[in-house]
Amino acid sequence: MARPTLLILTLLLAACVPQSAGSAASVTHIGERPALAGKQPAAVLPADAGLPVLPPASCPVTREPDTLFVPPAPYSRYPYPGEFWYGSPALWTALPGNGAWSALPHDESGYSQKLFWWRDGYDWQAEPKPALMVTTLRLDAQVATQPQTDATNGWNADTQSFMLIGGDFPTAGCWQVTGRYGNDELSYVVWISP
Repeated sequence: MARPTLLILTLLLAACVPQSAGSAASVTHIGERPALAGKQPAAVLPADAGLPVLPPASCPVTREPDTLFVPPAPYSRYPYPGEFWYGSPALWTALPGNGAWSALPHDESGYSQKLFWWRDGYDWQAEPKPALMVTTLRLDAQVATQPQTDATNGWNADTQSFMLIGGDFPTAGCWQVTGRYGNDELSYVVWISP
């Protein structure tokens, strides 16, 4: 009777030993958004090598407010895990709780992030190419960017109708992102981690 128990205990302990550096491992992060086509997480870009992973005190990232924004029905009360809703019924988005986007897909042209936006009454079927424009501004360095206007749409049971646009960030650092839809505008600051 003692041998089967010892064998099971040995197998359980062996399963707890970390894999060696050379072995393959698959990690899935809850709430992680899929990469944009053509860009894959890789080594840190040379220009970004000295930047910290978490936002420094000099970057005024948008933090979760004391009074949380709750989207109107039928939208979900909660965004992806680790994020919070930010905005108003006119225009809102989901932001990272720690103020940083890390492990973003990137290549020699910079980093990419899918930027999701919502507004009360937006119908993804009625407006497949939403009139959404997004501008980005690096706050801690001068970096040239172009307004992004090629928005698309989407729908899922949790978040209902949403607008989606690819955000391109030439470098890591402290970035202000501003979304405009008609007369409504929403800005926030996020740290793009190298």
